[in-house]
Amino acid sequence: MNARTIGRGLSWLGIGLLLGLGIAAGGARLLPDRWPAWLGGREDPFTVALSSLVAVQRQSKLVVLTARFSSVITSRQQRLGGLLSASKTLIIPGIVRYEVNLAALDRSRLLWDRPSATLTIFAPRPVVAGPEVQLAQAREYRDGTLLMALTNAEEALDAANRAAVGADMLAQARAPVLAGMADEAARDAIQRFFLLPLHASGNTQAKVKVTFVVPPSTAAAPAPAG
Repeated sequence: MNARTIGRGLSWLGIGLLLGLGIAAGGARLLPDRWPAWLGGREDPFTVALSSLVAVQRQSKLVVLTARFSSVITSRQQRLGGLLSASKTLIIPGIVRYEVNLAALDRSRLLWDRPSATLTIFAPRPVVAGPEVQLAQAREYRDGTLLMALTNAEEALDAANRAAVGADMLAQARAPVLAGMADEAARDAIQRFFLLPLHASGNTQAKVKVTFVVPPSTAAAPAPAG
């Protein structure tokens, strides 16, 4: 092989390399959403969101807030026309959890808006679970021992107190301030579940919005990629 042949071969090799680089660069411009993140591009954001959804669904229940309450319940009994009376006061702590049913999240609750790069998640609202009454820490105060000794008044008072504890704790747990705290905690947690994978996949401009309203009919259809 002479020098001219070698030179011609090197020239064609250079042209081939330039064409290859040009095609690759053109592909990167034409398909920026599917260019691997490790090559400086980004993955399809809705595909990333669907992968995150699968991981979220596996957790089933998400506890976003735990609150401890103390119920003070007093029941009274009167017998013999009011001649004898008795009362018992029960002071008992308990724990209430605020849970989000992550299993209820599905594709229809995800909506990707390409112009604003925003993923909207129509999440189920946190619900109160419990209460878990801590009987070992209960305290009792009673009055009217004579009536308790002569009748079944004490058993009736105990039953009334126990029946009222659960309802009292649930009423405390459903206070607007606590419900608002649970909503905010749920928004933050669900937002992180989806936002971190989006940013890690190269979609650094993506935003995630979490709302508890019913998803619109448009969310029922698969969101477009991009």
